Amino acid sequence: MILNAPRISAHALFGPYCRREFVLADEAATYTHRDWRRSLCLRARYDSPGMRHLLINIEREMASPGFERVKHDRTTTVGYTSRDGRRLVVKRYNTKNLWHFVRRSVRRSRAQNCFDFARELLAANIATAPPVAYVEYRAGPLKGRSWVICEHVDGTLCLDYVLNEASQHEVAELAARFERLFQRLARLKITHGDMKASNFILRESRFPVLIDLDGMRRHSNEASYRAARQRDRERFMKNWRDRPDLAMCFSRVEW
Repeated sequence: MILNAPRISAHALFGPYCRREFVLADEAATYTHRDWRRSLCLRARYDSPGMRHLLINIEREMASPGFERVKHDRTTTVGYTSRDGRRLVVKRYNTKNLWHFVRRSVRRSRAQNCFDFARELLAANIATAPPVAYVEYRAGPLKGRSWVICEHVDGTLCLDYVLNEASQHEVAELAARFERLFQRLARLKITHGDMKASNFILRESRFPVLIDLDGMRRHSNEASYRAARQRDRERFMKNWRDRPDLAMCFSRVEW
């Protein structure tokens, strides 16, 4: 089931655009809008006429010839676009069927979850793709499709680097960096939900950048947290099941 939002002007959503406010906006400031058909949130530091146009025409943007689609399946559609000199990743969360729509419509959207946790991770000095905005289509309290927009992170996929480029010494250094990352998450009682190697991008410094945060959770119950953390660890170790040497190295990582 697909919910569509009516056309609306950028001025109606945000008010008049002010270049000075765009330049001076701090990291925490956001523009938000919610009505019975649409909900969106934009970090003020990214505000511009072009960004506003993208948010209110996001379906048409993804269908346009200039949109670079890299993935499309029943649950997500992902691609690239550019605004204000930045390369952006746009991810749409699809609904597979009526039951999937009903189940997701009363929960916090995956786009909002990704956006909120990305801001929290950056505040905790944990590297992730900088979040730009999210959009939800709604029917009153029910949520339909949602989109999250992040800055593109240029780098190498962790799996490609470890399997094809890294020496034994470099793998050991990377394992130590992962240990610091996992321990920071542990202090926040946060679990990722899908620790496959493709959800880590390595920049030139070879520090891991954690992406795809739509399944991330914060736990208040210790038993729930320990179980979810163990699932994260098992999924992370599954990346190296065909390489016993790598598995042994990463098994020493403290969570």
